[in-house]
Order: sequence, then C-alpha cells, then structure tokens
Amino acid sequence: MKNFLTFLILTFTALNSMVYSQSNWFWQQPVPTGNRLYATSFVNAQTGYSVGTLGTIIKTTNGGVNWEQQTSNTNVVLSGVDFINTNTGFACGGVGAGSGLIIKTTNGGLNWNNSASGIGVYLHDINFPTQRIGYAVGLSGVILKTTNLGQNWITQTSGTGNALFSVSFLDSLNGLIGANQSILRTTNGGINWSIYVTGGFFDQISGIQYIDSLHAYGINALTYFFKSTDGGITWSDSGFYSLESDLLRSLAFKDANTGFIVTDFGKILETTNGGVYWNHDSIFRPNYNQIGIFFNITKVDNDSTDFFIVGSGGTVVKTTNTGENWTTSTGNKKDLTKNFFTDDNTGYCVGFDGIIQKTTNAGTNWLTQNSGVRKQLNGLFFLNSNTGYVCGDTGIILKTTNSGDNWNRLNSNIGLMLNETFFTSIDTGYVIGIQGKILKTTNAGVNWIEQISNSANELKSIYFLDKNTGVICTEIRTIRTTNGGTNWTVQTQGRGYDIFFTNLFTGYTSGSGGKILKSTNAGINWFDLGFSLFETLNSIYFVSNTIGFSVGDDGKIVKTTNEGNSWILINSISGNTNKSVFFTNQNTGYIAGDFGTLLKTTNGGTTFIKNQSAILNSDYELYQNYPNPFNPTTNITYRINKTGDVKLVVFDLLGKEIETLINKKQSLGLYDVNFMGSNLPSGVYFYSLYLNQNLVETKKSLLTK
Repeated sequence: MKNFLTFLILTFTALNSMVYSQSNWFWQQPVPTGNRLYATSFVNAQTGYSVGTLGTIIKTTNGGVNWEQQTSNTNVVLSGVDFINTNTGFACGGVGAGSGLIIKTTNGGLNWNNSASGIGVYLHDINFPTQRIGYAVGLSGVILKTTNLGQNWITQTSGTGNALFSVSFLDSLNGLIGANQSILRTTNGGINWSIYVTGGFFDQISGIQYIDSLHAYGINALTYFFKSTDGGITWSDSGFYSLESDLLRSLAFKDANTGFIVTDFGKILETTNGGVYWNHDSIFRPNYNQIGIFFNITKVDNDSTDFFIVGSGGTVVKTTNTGENWTTSTGNKKDLTKNFFTDDNTGYCVGFDGIIQKTTNAGTNWLTQNSGVRKQLNGLFFLNSNTGYVCGDTGIILKTTNSGDNWNRLNSNIGLMLNETFFTSIDTGYVIGIQGKILKTTNAGVNWIEQISNSANELKSIYFLDKNTGVICTEIRTIRTTNGGTNWTVQTQGRGYDIFFTNLFTGYTSGSGGKILKSTNAGINWFDLGFSLFETLNSIYFVSNTIGFSVGDDGKIVKTTNEGNSWILINSISGNTNKSVFFTNQNTGYIAGDFGTLLKTTNGGTTFIKNQSAILNSDYELYQNYPNPFNPTTNITYRINKTGDVKLVVFDLLGKEIETLINKKQSLGLYDVNFMGSNLPSGVYFYSLYLNQNLVETKKSLLTK
C-alpha cells in the first residue's frame, strides 16, 4: 500500500540536465542509508525489503536488527515493493511524471533487472496476490497486470484518468485500488473495475487494504478513514479532526479489528475495534522536527504481531507486540546544520534539539556529546583542537576548552536565533543572527557587545579575511567591515546563504536558485558565475584556490576545479537537504544535513564517467524556461541534434497533463516554445521532453500570480 501524494514524488524526482559525474560519497550516518523509504515488503519474520528515493533498496535477514543496501541499477524513486518468496520480488516507481519502472529480482536482491512495463507513466504501487499474478498502478489511471511473473505486463481499462496510489488484492480475482477521488474494485481479476466516488479533488486514497472477504479499509491523505463491511461495495468514512494539518500516509491491519495508521508528522494511530476509535501512541517520538516523517506501515505476515514503519531519513521503526512498544531499527536521526573538523580525524557537527556529535576516527564513529541545551544549534567554529564555539536558537552561545568534553553556556544577552560564529583570534570573535544582529567578543566570550549592522535582514554567514576585514551575507545583500566591526556597510552587490574566501581577495557565496557569486576584490563587488539550480545551495567550501564544493537542497552537490568558472553537478547518493560541507584536504570531505545525514568522500567526491545522461545529451538539450518564476508567459527552449519525433508536455504537481506544446517530427536545430499560464493557478509545473516516444528530460518551473 502506498501512502504519499503525487506532488511529493514529482518534487523529489524531477530530472536535471547537469548530471555529469558519478558520486563517490558514502553514508556514515544513518547506515546503510538516510534516504527516504516509501514501502516495505516482508517474506517472513526475518527477511524483508524496503525501497525509496534514488533507487534505494535495503534488506534485512534478521528481523530488522541490521539492514544492508542493495544495488538496484537505477537512481529513480522506488515507491512500491512486493516479494512473492525469499528469492523473487518486484519494485516499481519512476521519475517525474513518466518512465514507469518495474524491476525484478530472482535471487533475493543480489541482482535487479528491468521487467519492462511498456508504460511511460509513474507507477505508485505493486501487489502480487499469487505466485504468478501481479498488479501495478500509477498515474493517469494506469493498471498493469501480469500473469507470468512479470515477463509481460498488460494494460487494463480502469475507467478513470485519475492517479492511482495503492493496490491490495485479497486473491487473484478480488482487488481494490485507492485513487484520486475514488476507490476502484474488481471481482474478476481486473477485467472490469467499478468506481466508488469518495470526494473532492484532493481526496487521494493513499492507502488501501483488503482484510478478508467482508472487511476492507482505506485512508485519504486529508485525514479520513474509509471502511467497508461488504467486501468493498459500499464505504463509510470518518475524520481525524484533531490532526490539524497532518496527513495520513499508510495503514496496516492485523485483522478486522486491530490496525494502525501512520502520519506525515510521525504519529502512530491504533484501533482495536475496526476503526470506531483511534488512540494516538504516546510512546514513540521522532527525533527530528520535520514533515514527511512516516510514509508506510507494513504487517510482516498474516499471523504475526510484527509491524514495520518506514519513512524519511532511512527511518525504520518496529514493533514485535502489535504496538505495545516501538523501537528504532535504523534512522530516526536529528537534523544536522553545521560540521567542522580540527584535523584529519577529529570533527564535530551540531543541529536540532541541542545535538553535538564528535568523531575522532574520521567519521567511522560519531558519538553524541552533552550540550546541556535542547534548542537548535546552527553555528560551529573551532580555533584549535581544544577551543570551540557553538551558537543557536534563543541566543545560545556555547564554549568548550577541552575538545567538547564539556560545553559551557555563555551570556549573549539576547534571545534571538543566532546562525553563525567566526573567530579571528583566541580572544576576538563574532556571532550573527536574525534581525541583523551582530555580537562581538574581545575576551574569548566572557562578554558580548552588540554591533550596528545597518541591516534588518537575517544574517546568514560570516567570514573574516583578516582581523579587520569581514563580510556577512544575507539573502538580499552582503554587508562589510574594514575595522573589526566598528562600522558595517551594506553593499550594493552580493547575497547568499553561505560565504567562503580562498584568499584576501577572492570569495564566493552560494544561495537560493543555486546561484554562486564571486568577488575578486575582498567582497566589495560580486558577479554571478552563471550557474543556477532550482534548489538552494546552503553551504560552500573551497579546498584550494581552484577546487571548491557547494551543497544544498534535495541532496545537491556541485564542484568546481577552475575557480568557479564552471561547476559540475554530482549525482548524489542522498535526497536529503545538505546543510554544511567541510574538507580536510583535497580528497577527504564531509557533508552534514537533515535527518542526521553524514556523508564522506575520500577521492574528491567525483569520478568522471560517460554515463547515460551524457550519452542522451548528445541527442538533445532541454533548457530552463525563462523567465522563471513567470507570470503569465514563459519561453521553453530545447535543442535536438537529429531528426525525430518530438513531444513537449506540461504537467501539474499531480502529474496531470496540462498542455502538449509540441507533438511532431522535427529536424535538428534549436527551438523556442511559448507557454501561457494565464488560466492556471500559481504553483510548480513540470515540462517534459520526449524524443522518439522516450522521456529524456523533465524540468521544473514556477508560476507566480
């Protein structure tokens, strides 16, 4: 059963044309992965699989005590998985609004091969009620059926063009599908499907389960529980009005009475009377303040009391006693905001809920230190192996003089969010935060004096070139001092989330829209390097005058080897937001981010390859629309290098086709197409380029009114 809204899948899986290199980063925390997990299937009480973003597949053979990562041979989102026996299983998914992928293993996941679906739309869920018969469902009302263990897939007539999210079969003939605005039912193996209309446009049945010949249950994302006691012919519904803006993601029942629902905010709801009453489990609490915490709950088998929950950050939560206790199997880590290394082996990271972690063996192990606070920590700076400072929410400033064995709270005299700290000497340092706050100490943190920034903006990052010259970046402008902060001047140029200088003159900022700016005169003037992404780049770090890295949202990692003149987008192993990057030498680097993400590279982060994307780029190029954001019109430009059938289609967040802009044979050349959004609501839209009936690339655009 699948349990998420289509727009989340689309948002996290849109293709990007700048993937030129293979990633050589690996997970240090969580292990084996911190990627979002969407679905789980257990063969028995010991052996199970979970799938998720970037082609992630993990397997356990000891009931979830340990998990190991498998090679799926794909980097698209996998949102459905079902195993028939210990050797044979299937997973489904896709990328953006297209490329319906089904992969198959016959040796317990040692190898995964494409089981050609023959369809070009995203597939949400897959279910095998027998050893040979299986069903997969997806966007645009697509239902696929196989009767020969996936050798062939045949499209069935669903009777709807709406997205299909979840599928559950009681046997080879009787099945249910959760769809947008409806529940579909068959009693003859999909030859015919009847449709029960459930509600309005956003009524997406994200989870469905056939319990027995009479009982069936479903949920929609907008906190409604659906129940049938006549085998799915008629349905009643009831709402969870106390969940406010939470979303129901998935459900799993042990029998007709006892079952669970998991939510986007990490809640576990339990019923023992078939959904008449629901209790909120008060034992388990997520370790992070995020959305998209849980996505799926699965019962191990018909007679078991074991249930597994999976979600963001590689989280796997387990009960072996039908919910009396829940324990974390892997994941469930706190968000990390900053990392810093004092030498090749010793490093620190800070983040949500006062967490400070330390490694003394180059990240092989990370141990939690006692910060003495429970607020978010943002800034981290060490002067030497012993002395370091941390700053964070409510004016928190912490100091250690013994490598983090003890952290002492200093008096900042303010109660606002502090974002970053930087020291120019053992005595002199600065802390910056929201509302243009700058604090300076000249006595190693004993006293802090507020400086006048001349800016009311949130101050994001600070860097001093020497004891007098410093630059602070905001999302709007940089501010600069040449006298140790006695005066700060708002610059007419420069902006960003993070700032780094390679020498007294050359500096870089990274920020929203994936923009990277450069200064060659100590931060007085800044110019755009011409690189951009849809995602924000949160951190930037240079290991030399020529080699630098920047990391950001959706796991983005970019690298330059020529002083920022060009940037390579690295095919990341993580889909989580990267918050901070730090290198100890040209080869060894670390990334910290959401859900406790800790990544490491020991070879400079990249291996150049002639990969599939590069091969495809020899035949086409799809450019970012301009302007973007737009209102109400924008231009989409693409280039094709050989004659072929070209199709350019615009989709909304739900994967619904909005308009086909081009659908004809075209010769090689550069083409420009106008897209008019005057009749559309504000929001994110995707445009996909097809070449000879194959989806080759998808990009995002933003309509603002």
